[in-house]
Amino acid sequence: MKRIRFDGRAKLVLSLILNLASRAPGALSLVVLLPMIQKGLGNADYATLLALMSLGALLSLPQGGANTIVRRRIGRAHATGDERAEANALADALVTKGLFAFGACAIAVAYIFYRGMPTELVILPAVGVVSALAATFDNARAAYNEHYWTATLQIIFQTLAVGVALLVPATRTNIVLASLCLQLHMPLASLATGFQMIRARPYLLRGRSEEIATTIKDGLLLSISDGLLLAVLNSSVVLMEATARAEFAAWYGTLVRFFQTLLAPVLLVVLPVASFVALKWANWETRRRQFMMRAIRLGALGYGLLAALALYVLDVAFIRPTMSFEFRIEPVYAIPLYVQFGAIIGYRAFSSIYFVIYRGPRLAWRVSIAALVAIGFGALVQMFATPLAALASVAICLTLTLALANMISIEKLMHDPTASPAAG
Repeated sequence: MKRIRFDGRAKLVLSLILNLASRAPGALSLVVLLPMIQKGLGNADYATLLALMSLGALLSLPQGGANTIVRRRIGRAHATGDERAEANALADALVTKGLFAFGACAIAVAYIFYRGMPTELVILPAVGVVSALAATFDNARAAYNEHYWTATLQIIFQTLAVGVALLVPATRTNIVLASLCLQLHMPLASLATGFQMIRARPYLLRGRSEEIATTIKDGLLLSISDGLLLAVLNSSVVLMEATARAEFAAWYGTLVRFFQTLLAPVLLVVLPVASFVALKWANWETRRRQFMMRAIRLGALGYGLLAALALYVLDVAFIRPTMSFEFRIEPVYAIPLYVQFGAIIGYRAFSSIYFVIYRGPRLAWRVSIAALVAIGFGALVQMFATPLAALASVAICLTLTLALANMISIEKLMHDPTASPAAG
C-alpha cells in the first residue's frame, strides 16, 4: 500500500486543523469534569488538586526553553539534510530536560513533606513534570512540520480520559485519580508520538549529547523569560491554596485552568506556523519578513484581547454559578486579572515564533525583569492588603511592564528584521 505524503503547506494546514480539534476533549473535561470533581472533592481538596498540578507546571518551567531550542536546531538541521545534527539536538534536549525533571521531582517531594500532605500526592506534580519531559518528542516532531501526529494522539488519549472519568465515579472523589484523568493523557500522547517519530527516523537513536552546557544556558534564558510569566500564575495558585480560604483558592485555581485552556489553542496554532516560518525564513526577502512579523504581532494582540473577554464571560456566566462560588469580587480587582491573562496569551503567541527565529536575549531579559518586578510588587502589597488585592496588583504591574518590554523589542525588530539570527 502506497504511503500518503504531504508537502510543507499541506502538513501545516493539517497540523493547524488537528491541533485545534485536539482541544475539544480538553475543553469538555474543563466544562464537564471540573465542576463534577469540585463537588466530589469539596473546595479544600479541589483547591489542593489544582495547587499541586500548578506546582508540577511551575517546577517544569526550566524545561520550556529546551523545547524552543530543539525545534530550532532540528528544523535547521533538517532543512540542510544533516541527520547527525538532528539526532544530537534531540539527545541534548532529552538529557538537559531529564536533569531538570529529576531536580523538579525532588523539590516536589520536599514540598509534600513540608506541608505534611499524604505521600501519594507526590504523583500530582510528578505527572506534570514527566509530561513536560515527554513533550520533547512533540517539539521534535513539530520541527519536521508533523505536529498533526501529536494532535491526533492527543485527541485519542483525551477522549479516553474523559470517558473513564465519566464512567468511573472514583475519579471524581479521589484526588489522585482525578489528577490522572486531567493530566495523564499528555505524557501518553507525547511518548506515542515519540515512538512513531523514531520508528520513521531510526537515525535519531544514534544521537550524542554534545552541547548540554549550551542547551542548558540558552534554554534557561528562554525558560526564564516565558517561564517567569507562567511562574507568576502557577506560584500564585500554590500560594492561594496555602494562605487564602478554600473557596477563593478553588475559584482562582479554576480561573487559571481556563486561562491555560485559552492559551493552548494559540500555542498549538503557533507551533506548526513557527516551524514552517523557520524553514522558510532564510529564503525570504526583508519585506516579506517584515510583513510576517507584523501579521504575527497583530494576530497575537487580537487573540489576547479576545481571550481576556472570554475569561470574563466564562467566569461570570459559567465558573461562579456552576461551582457555587458565592463571594463577590469588585471589578477593580477582577478586571486586572482578565487583562493580565490576555496580555500573557498575546505575548506567548508572539514569542513562540520570535524565539524560533531569533535568539532574542534582550527581549528575554526585558520580560524576565517585568515578571520579577511584578512578583516583588505583589509580595510588597500582600504585606499590607488582602490576597485578592495582591493578585490584582501583580496583574496591573505585569501587564504594564510586559507591554513596555514588548513595545521596545518589536520596534527595534521592525527597523532591523534580520538582526540576531538564531544559530543552530
